[in-house]
Amino acid sequence: MSSIQFQPFCCKCFRRLEQRDGALVFSCGDYLCHICCSDSTFQSCPGCGKQNIKSLPLGNNLPEEVERNMSDIANTLQSLHQTLAFQIKYYKQTLALMHPKMEDLSPR
Repeated sequence: MSSIQFQPFCCKCFRRLEQRDGALVFSCGDYLCHICCSDSTFQSCPGCGKQNIKSLPLGNNLPEEVERNMSDIANTLQSLHQTLAFQIKYYKQTLALMHPKMEDLSPR
């Protein structure tokens, strides 16, 4: 399966975030590169203008939700497919076991 890696852009200068060190992700979902981070502090998002934002430095110790949002979509879809296939197989087996019992309960 091919890789479809998420590649965020800086919301201020639109550079691709090639490195995580020094870059920020804001609670609104926008990203800021390490160059644009170094020249100011932010009360609002420089991309969308949202007020009272929180920021998180991008690095190796990201919360699971942030890491998942930046993950390779092909891996995510493959994992979802495997989960769905397992659950469908389970329900089919359960229904096959229930069907004869339901026939026994049916009035004749």
